[in-house]
Amino acid sequence: VFRHDGPRFSFPGNIPGLADAAVNWRVLAFTGAASLLTVMLFGVVPALWGSRAAVGQTLKTSGGGSVTQASGLLRGLVVSQVALALTLLIGASLLINSFTRLASVDPGFDPDGVLAVDVRLPPWRLGEYQSWAQITALYREITARVEAIPGVRSVSSVGAPPLNLRDDRWPITIQDRPRATFEENLRADFGYASPGYFRTMGIPVVRGREFTAQDDDGVERPSAAPAVVSEAMARQFWPGKDALGKIFYWGQNDVEAGEADNRYPPSPRFTVVGVVGDVKTLGLDMPPRPQVYSTAFVYQAKNRTVMVQTAGDPLKVADAVRRAVLSVDESELTVTLSTMDSRISTALATPRFYVATASTLAAVALILAVTGLYGVVSYLISRRTREFGLRIAMGARPDHLLKMVMGQGTTLVAAGVALGLVGAVTLTRFLSAYLFGISPLDPVTFVVVAVVLAGVALMANVVPARRASRVDPIVALRAD
Repeated sequence: VFRHDGPRFSFPGNIPGLADAAVNWRVLAFTGAASLLTVMLFGVVPALWGSRAAVGQTLKTSGGGSVTQASGLLRGLVVSQVALALTLLIGASLLINSFTRLASVDPGFDPDGVLAVDVRLPPWRLGEYQSWAQITALYREITARVEAIPGVRSVSSVGAPPLNLRDDRWPITIQDRPRATFEENLRADFGYASPGYFRTMGIPVVRGREFTAQDDDGVERPSAAPAVVSEAMARQFWPGKDALGKIFYWGQNDVEAGEADNRYPPSPRFTVVGVVGDVKTLGLDMPPRPQVYSTAFVYQAKNRTVMVQTAGDPLKVADAVRRAVLSVDESELTVTLSTMDSRISTALATPRFYVATASTLAAVALILAVTGLYGVVSYLISRRTREFGLRIAMGARPDHLLKMVMGQGTTLVAAGVALGLVGAVTLTRFLSAYLFGISPLDPVTFVVVAVVLAGVALMANVVPARRASRVDPIVALRAD
């Protein structure tokens, strides 16, 4: 069985119902009904408003009309549009900033050119691989055949690859240290790693050494197994000391000076032979956790992920790698291939989805706010054409009219920005759980977005303001 996952836009799989979302007749029917209801609602209300106007008062007014109570409603609508746009823009800006920081996080390995091959034995074949030696021989043969493919630089295998999003912590006991209570017990992620794994994945060896072929000799439960630990584990478990040569045990057995309590079965004993850089396991936004690698750990041994480092595009050798793996045991092995770049993309799928959604809503709100401001100011100017003509005829300068109209627009924008800042402070309380590396009340974001929105909104006010300052008084008076 072969499934190929190449680089692409990954949709998050942890949002309920998102995978089943699709455009169908129900969605179209609801959208059409909502649109029709909106048109009717916003068409009927002005019509009812206009039907209550007094005929005598209307005949007494000039042809240019006067600014009625509807102007106040329109101004309020513009203020609310600006406020909503600012709130959404600040939220979207925070999410974009957070996503940018998250995407730049070092995962602890080099994903460039690495192909991950998940090898799974069918349940009815697991019984055929009872001993550690049989399992070791199987993956050694897979490694040898994949290494022979042109364009492949190195091959290794691991029980739990990076970004596996799986909580696999187990308690451990440090030699010469009394066992803590269950709540205080030291815990670390355990996993198998073959010789050459750290070199294949570009994980730096900080101190000590990698595993060798002699370490991976197929012994199932050696009396003392070599282990490589992460920097996070070295710092947490042996603070201020060199972790190399330290001995620890897997499990919660009482260990005093290296002697296990006879009431418990003997625990696997590990000796630290190397310290490597931290690798992200639960996600890019999670801090690195203590990690133990061993070649003699039976947990997760039968099903592994073969990591293939290539000289170029890993997808070009994907088919050859698949055939090489299946040729070792053709009895229905399940092989799933994906690049490490695509796995990082999958890890970023959820925050990317939030950013795309918030940015779309913010862009729509900004367009509505700008067009609304332009429309309202233009409407108000059209109702005051005669007034502007009289002002010019009586000696008012065009730049004074321009400042007056711009001032009215500025007032609307300032009121909308003020309300929008209040709304943004409220919104960011809900966004804090989705942000990474940035405060939900980041002052730079608030100030920059507010200034940009105010500038864009005022630009929409320029055209109608300039039109008002250029009114011909003769034409305006004749229109009455």
